This record gives sequence, C-alpha cells and structure tokens, in this order.
Amino acid sequence: MINSNLKKEVRYNVTNNIDKSDLDKEAYVYNAKIYNKHIKFVLGAPNFEHLNSKIIFFNIYLVNNGSIVSKIGIYETNNSDYNSLLDHNGDIDLNKLSDPIMFPYSKSLIMNNYDLIDDFETMSNAPSEVDTNTSMDTDNEEEDEEEEEETASEASTKSSINYNVMTLISQSKEESDYEIANYEEDPKDTWVNKYLRSNKYEIIDNEGAGDCFFAVLRDALKTVKIETSVKSIREKLANEVDQTIFQTYKELFDLYYNNMKTTQEQLKTHKNKHNTLKKMITGTSDGPDKIKLIQDAKDNFNTFTAINTKGKELEDLAREFQFMKDVNSVEDLKKVIKEVGGAYWADNWALSSLERIYNVKFIILSQTHYVEGEKEHVLQCISPDIKLEERGLFEPSYYIMADYYQNNHYKLITYDKNIKRGALTFSEVPYKIKELILERCMEKNAGLYVLIPDFKTFANKHGVETTSISKKSAYDTLVDTKKPKSQDYDDSIVIQIYNKSKHAKVGEGSGESIKPELKISKNVLELNNKKKYPEWRKKLDNEFLVTNLKIDGINWTSVKHYMLASRFNGITDIISKFKKDGVYGSNIEEAQKFYESQLAKKSIKSTLINDEEFKKMEHTLLEKALYAKFTQNDELRELLLLTGNALITLFKPSKGAIPFVELMKVRKLITK
Repeated sequence: MINSNLKKEVRYNVTNNIDKSDLDKEAYVYNAKIYNKHIKFVLGAPNFEHLNSKIIFFNIYLVNNGSIVSKIGIYETNNSDYNSLLDHNGDIDLNKLSDPIMFPYSKSLIMNNYDLIDDFETMSNAPSEVDTNTSMDTDNEEEDEEEEEETASEASTKSSINYNVMTLISQSKEESDYEIANYEEDPKDTWVNKYLRSNKYEIIDNEGAGDCFFAVLRDALKTVKIETSVKSIREKLANEVDQTIFQTYKELFDLYYNNMKTTQEQLKTHKNKHNTLKKMITGTSDGPDKIKLIQDAKDNFNTFTAINTKGKELEDLAREFQFMKDVNSVEDLKKVIKEVGGAYWADNWALSSLERIYNVKFIILSQTHYVEGEKEHVLQCISPDIKLEERGLFEPSYYIMADYYQNNHYKLITYDKNIKRGALTFSEVPYKIKELILERCMEKNAGLYVLIPDFKTFANKHGVETTSISKKSAYDTLVDTKKPKSQDYDDSIVIQIYNKSKHAKVGEGSGESIKPELKISKNVLELNNKKKYPEWRKKLDNEFLVTNLKIDGINWTSVKHYMLASRFNGITDIISKFKKDGVYGSNIEEAQKFYESQLAKKSIKSTLINDEEFKKMEHTLLEKALYAKFTQNDELRELLLLTGNALITLFKPSKGAIPFVELMKVRKLITK
C-alpha cells in the first residue's frame, strides 16, 4: 500500500495490474520525461473509490509500442477541483494536477527495462523537457497557449489501448507473500486461484478431442505472438519417432492386447464351467458329491472374479495404446501422431520431446490432486527428455503452465488476467511457482529443472544443492522405469506413501512408477481393488491409527505417537499424554503440537535425549514400532506383503520423498 498525498487516511494498492474500470477505455497518450528517460503514458478513468474522503484519482499506465507495460503510479485530486481539470475535449490537463504518486518499482522499471520505441515517432523529433526525479514533465509544459495546443496535439494522440503486455515485472518474494496474504476468494475463482492464492491466474479451455495438450502449446505461444497450429506441432513430434520409440509402443500394445484376448477366452471357459456346475448341482441329490460340486463352483467363481478383474485392467491398458492397433512400422506411427483429432494423445514421451523441440518448459498442475486434498502433489515433475539429459544443459525460452485433470485433459493456465500471458520468461514466472518447483522438483533432483541454469541459481540462493540427473535409455524415458539398487527392494515398482494419499492404481500415485509388464501382476491387481483396499497407502503410513499396537507393554494408537513419546524417555508424565488412553492418544495433530511445545521448554532440556543421540536411536525405535504394527494386525500385514519387493518411499512435506528403509526391512522380516 502507498499513502495519499492529500489525505492521511487514504491508501492505494500498489500493483501493476490494469483496473477493470480502465479496460476498453480510449485515452490520450502523453509524452513525458522522468528519471531522465523519455516515456509515454496514459491515464485510466476517474476513480471514485475514495469519494468519501473527497478524493478522485487516476491510474497511470506506462505505454510502449502502443501497449500497456505496467501501472506505475497515481494522479489524485480533490473532488471539488475535478471539473476544472478538464480541457475543451473533456480530457485531463496534466498541468493543473500536482505531482503524481509513483509506485516504488516504477523507477527500476523505467530505468532498467524501458526504451521508448514508436513506429511513427523517434525521440530525436520530440521536444526537450525539464526533468525532475519526482514529477513527470509533459512536452507542452512551458509553451504559450497556442504553442501548447500545437505541441499537445503532436505529443498526445487518442487511441484504443492494446493490453498485450510486452514484459511482466519480475515478482519478489515480498511481493508474492503480500499478494498471498491479501488474497480474497471470489466465487468466480478457479481452483488455481484458490491453490496459489492469487486472482492473477486464469484457465483457458480448448477444443480437446485428443488435441488438448497440443492446443495448450499453440495457445501459449500465441500470447507471445508466435503463431503455430496443432497440425504443425503434431508433425514436428512425429518426426521424432524412430525405431526404438516405435518398438517400445508396439511391445506395450501387444503385451496388453494379447493378454486381454487371453483373459477374454479364459472368462468364456469359466463362465461355461459355471453354467455346467450349476446344472449338475441342481440335478444332484444332497450328499458328498453335491458338497464337492458346490465347492468347485465357489472355486470357479473366485477364479472367474480374479480373471475378470485382470481383464478390466488389461482393457484399460490396451485402450491407452489403442492408437497402435494397426500400426506396423515407424511410418505408420508417424501418420497416427500427425492426425489432428486422432487416436494419439500426448503422453510422457510427447511432453518431454516437445519441451526440447520448442525450447519450452511445461509446468503441470494437477487439478485432480487439488480436488482430492493432496495439495503437496499438485505440481507434477515431468520426466526429462533423454536428448536434453545427454546435452546436460537446458535454457528454455518460455515456461508454460497447464491444468491437468483426471489424466485426460489439459488446459492452459495464463498469468495476469488482464493480458492472459500463457508463455512466461524465467523472470516473469510467479515467485510462488518458482518456490513450488524448488520444493517439489529440485530438492530431490527430479525432472529437468536441475539442468536449467536460472533454476539452479535460484536453488543455490535458497541453500538447495543440485546435482546432475542420471541418464536413462529412450525406453526408460517413455515408460519411466528404473533399475534395482537393493536386495530389500526392486524399484521396477515405486510406491509412495503419505498420510493424505488418496486411492490410485499402483504406479499412478504421486511420485510413483511401474514397469508396464508389472501392471498386470497379481499383487498389483489386488492393491488396485479400491473396494477391498481403500486408501491403502495411508494404512502403511506412521500416522495411521490402529486398534492394536502394544510396544514395551504399553498401548499406542499409532507408530507416530510412540516415536514422539520416545524423545522423552524417562519423563513419565509427558509420555503418558501420548499413550492410547492419554490426552493426545487419538489425535496426531494435537500430539505433534504438544511434542513441539515440550521440546521448547528449557526446564526439561537437561533430561531430554539430545538430538545427536536420538538420531542414533531413531531407526531402531522405528523398526521396532513398525514390526509391532504389522505383526499385531493381520490386515495390515497382508497389505504390506502385497507390496512385494517394491521400493516404498515416504513423502514428507517440504522434504520430498525418501526411501522408507525401516518399513522395507520389516516387510522382509515378516515375509520369512
């Protein structure tokens, strides 16, 4: 906020946005000199927001090339003087106004980023002015009335304002925090506005029909005056197809399609067997034979159900690669990808390849994760393109934000509603977005950001060290797989658990991956059964509340409660609060708050286990608690064993995902 020069109680918002009241307004373009720079500017419509304080004000907008660059200040006047300010054309005579209120960033903007360029007038033809550091001197300032009118007509022209902003001001952390703190939700706000706590974002839909992602790229580039089409984008992507890419897609399709056909035949066999057994049971008298037939029927039904579940999964997987049905060569695949509105939809390979082709970086925000309450996973980290990895350096011209919903539709997210900018330079990317990228995609060296110098510099300034990412084959880039690293796990499947995780198929949760052929394995299909194992990831987390958990003869409701209490070894009155029947025994959040409040007390500091000692004990204590949890609860034991030999990672907000070593060790112990 900035103070009025006329009334102490009046304050103005400091923002570069164009006010709604100033949209579609025709205005005079004024020449002036400020900070020793020649500039052009326009005034917004008279604003009566502070009329109760007897003030009328006008927003000042910097202009370049017939376009608004930014709001840079305010002219204000007493309402009683308003009519006297108007000339014979009804426009404001600036000579009758006092000095303007310039926004803090205006000087930096004008001095460092502004050069007046006009197609019809060069500055060598402009009359000279007297410059001051605090006021804007217009061209007609010291002429007589006749000359004044002539100069004004030369220096000012009436025109419709073009709101295509050329350069957005780089946002600082302070400005970002201020914007977030002062955000007020509007009924018309989209989920992105609510998530990022800013009214500056807008979601732009497109024609969809398999072209949605290509349309996002097209529409984003259009906002920076780069014209392209879905057809052109598809053609460029198709040119990237080689024998390796074709073979990978072909193998995946054949795997799922052939297995789907096999399960369909098996279902027919078991259905016929069911009908036969049904007739035999009806025609058999009570006795051992009938009992055996009934048992056979039950076994057959269970087998039928399992095959049917597998069949549905295979149908979904085969449908994902349906575009490969009649594709038998590289050229066939190229034709399919080129088809506008065709069967090929952009996948991970397409996204990473298009980043390299167009030298852009996509910032994907998942609406699905937001809706399901997993706000920590809204920002997605795209797997990097193999060719960019090999190059080891990526300097994108623009960053493009996209809304991703239900794994099948992309929409463009624009920044600054007044201009709807869809492609942003690094300096223009909102500070909050940069922070999210740092937290989600750089602290664990995920995605392509660690190859971008601007982001590496940003990360280093915030104390985050970055390392180069490991190289993958073209196959790995396409299907997002990894190689095993430990006897305790095989990261052909990566499962991420979190106390707020929602149900998702194995390999499709946040931070997860799975080799294609493992998607139809028995254990994976079991875990994908939402009715049987709803939100199973939460149950593996330390914060999940359980019925039975006895450790060292004491009852607890979660592993987390036990771990919190362990820090206060010997201080019985504090430990009792964390027990099952304790004050905080059934509430994780309250237990955490109590834990932090006790740690802060100087009176018990001498009796506490110090940080260094507790870190040495922590892994052993956690293993003991996890062993108790999964051996005392049969359902949880079965659930853990269904994860097989998968790599299990534990997500912690602000820290990212780390291998859950203790849980995988317990899994190995109870498997024997």
